[in-house]
Amino acid sequence: MKTKLYLAVIAIIILLYIVFQIDKETKSQTATIGSVKKVTFAASKTFSPAPIWIAKDLGFFKQAGIDAEVINYSSGKTTTEAMLKDEVDISASAEFLAVKKYSKNKELRILSTSAFVHQIKLLTLNASKISKISDLKGKRIGVRIGTNGEFFLSRLLTLNNLQNNDISWINISPQDKADAMAEGTVDGVITWPPFVQHIQERLADKISVFDGQPGQDYYYVLLTKNSWYENNKDTAVRVMQALKMTEEWIFQEPEKSTQYFAKKFELEPDKVSEVLKRYRFSISLPQTLITAMEAETRWLQKEKQAQDKQAVNYLDMILFEPLLKVSPADVTIVH
Repeated sequence: MKTKLYLAVIAIIILLYIVFQIDKETKSQTATIGSVKKVTFAASKTFSPAPIWIAKDLGFFKQAGIDAEVINYSSGKTTTEAMLKDEVDISASAEFLAVKKYSKNKELRILSTSAFVHQIKLLTLNASKISKISDLKGKRIGVRIGTNGEFFLSRLLTLNNLQNNDISWINISPQDKADAMAEGTVDGVITWPPFVQHIQERLADKISVFDGQPGQDYYYVLLTKNSWYENNKDTAVRVMQALKMTEEWIFQEPEKSTQYFAKKFELEPDKVSEVLKRYRFSISLPQTLITAMEAETRWLQKEKQAQDKQAVNYLDMILFEPLLKVSPADVTIVH
């Protein structure tokens, strides 16, 4: 009799424990849902920051407990300027712009990469008789000053024994380059998808296309200010969770991804497939990011565009903790 009573008491205790754990988990989930964090992102409507757009459009931010607003800006330059003015919380740009801005503002921080890219093209008018890069001498080339287009155009000139002052630099936003080409106010432009494809559709056989970044890829990165991060550490982790879910979706659903990009950027699916061959969407912190940033720092110093006259320790710029908590294997920067 005592044995049965003992077993009954044990069973009741186990049952009460299970009920307590279920109630605790339910309350925890409710608290998470009730503590949704508002985050404002700035991104250009281009391929490189696409994980941000996808996370918003397909609900990955919502799954991570983030009420996300994504504001469309013309370029990585304008997104980062908006973030530094506290108009948004997180911006997306090429790592070149991060390097350039960090020289003047040590509040700037990198959360992760969003993509590894080789898609910058030099498009030239056939009427301007440019059959090789050395023919650029004396020509008018449209470029968005302050973006990585400026860096890659200068590098392209150097690789072909030309100086920066051998061409006329015409400062044009990415959205206006197609008009400039069509109107003949420039002889060529340096740009990236989807603007490359839009110009090709519009001008077809009137243009030639050259690789704008031979021998060097670049990263797109997510940027914020240290002051925002210090007050939103948990939110930063949630952002990484949402973007890792997005990266996995892109990898697992190639056909749906192509359809999404085609609709988002108003391109034919076959052209999207061709573009995506030169993109690797990756929420990571690779060692090669530091290597690229150091090379760009040397270029900025040579061009007298950097306030830092000595080598810069970019480890101070990287926010390691959020991604380490979500996906430690994707952090390979030695620190």
